[in-house]
Amino acid sequence: MLFPNLIVVYFMILSTTEISQTLCRHYYPAATVFYGDISPRITSLFHQTGFGFHNNGYLSFELLCPTSHHQPVPQDSPSIILFLCEPNEDKDSAQKTIDMEVSHMEQSCQTYDSSTQPFRKYNSCGGYNVKCVRYLSGSCVKWEREAVISREDEGYYEFYLLQCPNESKYDDDHYIISPTVCQGNLTLMNDGGSSHLGSGEEPLLYAYPLLLMVWTVILFLWGINWLYYKQYSNPLHKLLIVSPCFKYVVLLLSIVQWNSIANTGYEQPLLRTVTLVLSSAEDATLFMTLMLAAEGWCVIRPYIGKVKHALIPVLFLVFLASVICVIWIHSYFMAFAICSIVFVIYRALKWCSFNLDMLNRQILAVQQLVTLKQLHFHGLSIVDQLQRKRDIYIRLRMVIAMYTMVFAIITTMSSFLSEFKYVQVLSFEIPELVVYICIGCIFRLRDFRVYEEIEVVVPREDSVVIFLPYPDMNWPKRQKLILGVPEEEEKTVTPADEKKTLIEEG
Repeated sequence: MLFPNLIVVYFMILSTTEISQTLCRHYYPAATVFYGDISPRITSLFHQTGFGFHNNGYLSFELLCPTSHHQPVPQDSPSIILFLCEPNEDKDSAQKTIDMEVSHMEQSCQTYDSSTQPFRKYNSCGGYNVKCVRYLSGSCVKWEREAVISREDEGYYEFYLLQCPNESKYDDDHYIISPTVCQGNLTLMNDGGSSHLGSGEEPLLYAYPLLLMVWTVILFLWGINWLYYKQYSNPLHKLLIVSPCFKYVVLLLSIVQWNSIANTGYEQPLLRTVTLVLSSAEDATLFMTLMLAAEGWCVIRPYIGKVKHALIPVLFLVFLASVICVIWIHSYFMAFAICSIVFVIYRALKWCSFNLDMLNRQILAVQQLVTLKQLHFHGLSIVDQLQRKRDIYIRLRMVIAMYTMVFAIITTMSSFLSEFKYVQVLSFEIPELVVYICIGCIFRLRDFRVYEEIEVVVPREDSVVIFLPYPDMNWPKRQKLILGVPEEEEKTVTPADEKKTLIEEG
């Protein structure tokens, strides 16, 4: 179970750190332009970042080079092609497609030189010729291009720059390659320029409100359950509501965040940070609550040991601090978060197994005692009490194990659907929602009075106690007793037989 746990925790932290990446749709990539080069070049504008166009997609690209860094001798400026490539099935960020295109770059440059429409090569790449709008000393220092993505060209693309050399106007003595770092500005939109979300992100505007409605119903039912049986509420039951409250706030902030990105193209750093911290706190609280429940707190024992009592908040703070450090300092801190959550899952499964073993031994011992003493009960018995607690830990262990395995499978599958953001979000939100529902059903409040009073049926006795008479006051103070037993063979008399006898005698 350790390897799937590691996968789950890694993607869980990766999904939280994803919020820290640039979610705006106004990109400002830096690109190196090679003035005077006679060979075509192709470079990536972003690292593993793409955008899905649909419903009259729109892009605007601008590339501006600093004028102070140009050589005094005019250099040949290259033609700039904005290259759009669909990722390959093996998710190499279109690198294999680019490698194939390199051998055909000169042909592609000739094709794009006069083209004003996207050009597709191997049904995976297309491009736009970016026009020069400003010259300095005979060299282009600014390129611009706006385009509307036609319906047949819609899809998920990653972006590259193809630099095509122009025919040199100077002799070899003046031939100098001058690489210059230029600043790009790429704006990507959909729905005729009204939405900054990609095709795989727009469903999130509906998915998050739907999830919020489901969580509202769940919290409402939990509150109704508490109102009906609040006299049976315990600290574990109260702690179980903390993580869902974090989740509810995170969903509210996610709705605000994605609507802001859709309308403006920019995310709000403060909102992003608050969402990240609360999401990390929600995950940490969920796992710590599972560990407390698995340990038997408020189910088998009323308190936990001092070492465990100190360990749980330490693990919570380590996880929360590690995730924040991943965003603000370095990704190496992810190792601390992974270690803490793997330890929590391991301890939760171990404690569930330990409690199950202890309850099974107690059930066996009680069953032997009941059999030996020939005890009978009205309603529930002592064995039933122990079996109900055992059922709690059987279900809890199953939920933790299935949660781990399902997330391991989803993590593997979602890596092949990077362009469908809403699929990734729902594939993790739905199993987590199911886990919360299962935990709520396991630890919900109910009428526990039936488990508090166990009535033992008193067995009928065929013997009789006889007080012997005493002749006078000088008789010993202790009353003499004798036990009378029937001489005939023992015969079991049921209440129905007694009633029948009384009727006959009457």
